[in-house]
Amino acid sequence: MELLRARSLYDYIKILKEKNLLDAYFRGESRKYTNIAASCYRDNFIDSNRSIIDEMIDEYFYEVSAQLSDIEKSNFISYSQHHGLPTNLIDITSSALVALYFSCCDNFENTGYIHIFKKNNFIKFSDEISGRKIQYFYNDLIEQNETKVMFYNKLLEFYKNNRKGFIISLSNNLNMIKVLLKKSKHNAYTSEIIKAVDWYDKGIKEGYIMDRPNELNQRLLQVFLKNKNEELNM
Repeated sequence: MELLRARSLYDYIKILKEKNLLDAYFRGESRKYTNIAASCYRDNFIDSNRSIIDEMIDEYFYEVSAQLSDIEKSNFISYSQHHGLPTNLIDITSSALVALYFSCCDNFENTGYIHIFKKNNFIKFSDEISGRKIQYFYNDLIEQNETKVMFYNKLLEFYKNNRKGFIISLSNNLNMIKVLLKKSKHNAYTSEIIKAVDWYDKGIKEGYIMDRPNELNQRLLQVFLKNKNEELNM
């Protein structure tokens, strides 16, 4: 990760042009955080039961649904995010200036930060989920076979086109999970999961993960798709 410093709007635009970063995704933050985390995974919610957050979204839907358009109802989790409810979404933008605004709008004394993401590191779902009601995406992912297969196919397509990026991205996400697990209430599996993440992270640094990605990819996707449904297992 490269850290670039801009002291003016001119500096900012110049850096984006010189580094060829204008065609990217951006996230502006008014201060430096240890990691990028969705609101429902931050400290004030880390010990909460996920069902409590779902109940908050349900109650909010009950209060405002009569005033919503069909598009807002179909994408209610995005609507909830926009109105400050805790969700598992993270705001990003394709506008470098919008991100700049959010890095500065409530922070005039300290340094703001803008995260820049290459578009080819993202998996696009918008076409597949357009018009579908996505209220709790992770629940749908776990419980609905159609959504699970769609996610699997997208993941596999991304892996084929960007093997190294996939492995590094997976490592980053696993390490974030490890941080969250350490903060949360421990159960019988927590220490084992942390050990597994450490093994995987070490394997990337020492090279042996990169030497056998196909085997690891198959194992990971088998775990992800573990289901009694024979078609999914196949």
